[in-house]
Amino acid sequence: MNLSFKCALVTSALITSGSASAQNAPVVPAPPTPAVQGDQTGVGNAAVESLMQSENISRSEAQNRIALQADILALLQSSTLLEDPGFVDLAVQHQPVYQVWLNFADNSNKSNLLKEVPPQLRRYIKIRKAKDDKGARSAGFNALSKAITATGSAYPIGYDAVDEQYFVDVPDESTRALVANAIPPGLANRVRINVGVAPMPEQSASTTATPSGVRAGDWVAPGWRSTSTAGSTNPGAPCTLAFSVTFGTNLRGILTAGHCTEPKYINYGDHTVTFNAAYIERTTGNFDVAIYRTDGLNTDYQLYYKNTYGIPEFSSSGWLNTKNFIRGSNQWQGMSNCISGSVTGLACGKISSATYDWRGTGSSSFVRLTNTAQGDLSQGGDSGAPVFAYVNPNATRDISATGIHVAGSGSGNTAVSVYMPIDRIFDLGVSNLKLVTTPW
Repeated sequence: MNLSFKCALVTSALITSGSASAQNAPVVPAPPTPAVQGDQTGVGNAAVESLMQSENISRSEAQNRIALQADILALLQSSTLLEDPGFVDLAVQHQPVYQVWLNFADNSNKSNLLKEVPPQLRRYIKIRKAKDDKGARSAGFNALSKAITATGSAYPIGYDAVDEQYFVDVPDESTRALVANAIPPGLANRVRINVGVAPMPEQSASTTATPSGVRAGDWVAPGWRSTSTAGSTNPGAPCTLAFSVTFGTNLRGILTAGHCTEPKYINYGDHTVTFNAAYIERTTGNFDVAIYRTDGLNTDYQLYYKNTYGIPEFSSSGWLNTKNFIRGSNQWQGMSNCISGSVTGLACGKISSATYDWRGTGSSSFVRLTNTAQGDLSQGGDSGAPVFAYVNPNATRDISATGIHVAGSGSGNTAVSVYMPIDRIFDLGVSNLKLVTTPW
């Protein structure tokens, strides 16, 4: 796909995809049987396969790096690290050698912290004094955002925690020159401008409604496509459904991106279920998410994927199990993540900025994913797709939810995906909101 925005818009709708896989897509698949749910054979680990290709490393080394994700996650969750007032962030460097940077705002002795690090991770740890503490970094984001907005436009701003540089994503060379001239003098040597990458936001209205046309036995699942055309298998103005949730008193729902247009339809072949409007929808500030009630529909922890890019050890389509979730504060630059878009299919990449001001408004609360080994990370119609991680190299179907895909641009090695961290849903003010995860 070209460098136009892949979450972006025709009026307030998503771009339609012209790919053959999208135009000839089947009706929603049948849900798996209980036997398939528990079957852990015949499916590989998508993150391992992606790392092997993107980093040109052996399978054993890729497996080791995914195993280390569990150790890094445990370290981030340790009270000693998170409660240290000098801790700024953690970032993984994959090339030229694998290292785990721990950035602190001070030079105090960290020997006690190192004692808590598992031996298999300790050899990769590098501790250094950060150029900015959290307050200074936030001020840098705000200064950049204010200066760029003064030009009459806003562009996404991120932070590279390995190189300790800010960066701005812009669509073309003329914009690069405009942004370069606007950068405050104090940041001039610390800002990188990426040309040809500029995911942008969009919004839509919301009201409360329940689905219509539901028949007994109907399913709805993460990874399925919704379309704006009733009874059609063509994408129309599609979105992808994200993870299942429960909320309120015995209510069920499913997540997607907030900017997706309404009404939404799911085609079951002989009938169509209609989602007329979202239960709740938020598309400003730190949010791009909607919850749709799934009254009368079967939902659970299962996530549908299609293997468009032929990832080894995966069938042409299948199911994964959402086992738990990882908060945005416990995600890091260099972490491997995967997306299951209804148009693009299963693809994986690595976080290139865990603090990404996608809207260019001073809120660095989204995540930027790049470096895919597949043909693309996302296309028009993938907005809302579930984003997830493996923390076990031997995992086949079990994954951890990390976010909801909301924007993207480029393709191949220029592909960029933007996602909202999954735990942002708990800030929506919806009572008793829970992510549906596996019972085992």
